[in-house]
Amino acid sequence: MSFVRLLKLIKRLVIATFCYNDKHCIVRGNTWEEFADSIKEINRFHNAMFNSGAFEVILETIAKSYSVGEYFFRARIADNNSGFSTNEMGAPPKGKRSAGRINPEGIPVLYLSSDTTTILNEVRASAYDFVSIGRFELKADIRVANLSAISNTSPFQYDDIERYVANKKVFQEISIELAKPLRRNDSPLEHLPTQYIAEFIKSQGYDGVEYASTLKEGGRNIAIFNEDILKCVSVETLEISKVIYGTFPPIE
Repeated sequence: MSFVRLLKLIKRLVIATFCYNDKHCIVRGNTWEEFADSIKEINRFHNAMFNSGAFEVILETIAKSYSVGEYFFRARIADNNSGFSTNEMGAPPKGKRSAGRINPEGIPVLYLSSDTTTILNEVRASAYDFVSIGRFELKADIRVANLSAISNTSPFQYDDIERYVANKKVFQEISIELAKPLRRNDSPLEHLPTQYIAEFIKSQGYDGVEYASTLKEGGRNIAIFNEDILKCVSVETLEISKVIYGTFPPIE
């Protein structure tokens, strides 16, 4: 890129900051927090704050493909060292599908991780737990929305720089929301904003959602909407011998 072109781009960025165009904003000029509160407390199924057209364009910049034959991993805590079979490692059956970060209650989603270390952290196994780790192979090429990349998109990826400026802060807020660790006593309402986003992504024909692990630095999680595009090819059951905690500052 020439220096003159770069200066023109910087000028457009500055102008776009002051010429904010609501039609480009994913949450129509609101903050992510305002949108989240609206989903939880006002209208969670057809929310007027959500700009589907603007988000559809954003998805094109964060689409990611995986090829047939690639592997992902899922873990389940077992009652004993017999563990689970390959047929028991899929998404929870009907009647046992609780709400998660990506799926509303009752709707199946297969939560996987990029590697065994990440999935062990994600399952939060304790010392002496038995854990079955299933290895899943893709039976077809897939296309997912990589939400962990949304805050790292570049203005050069957009045909309209104003679209980038209008959503930059919201991108960061979505990434923070996805990075929040889930706690056992969290209200199911806390998942509604990301579930809403994921349901829209599914409606656009994507096979799943990818997001960064909050429990393993560098780890990746992938939630697949249709588990039939994968096959559990093997399972290994192991016993957790010990859990190592990080160091903490002295308590005064």
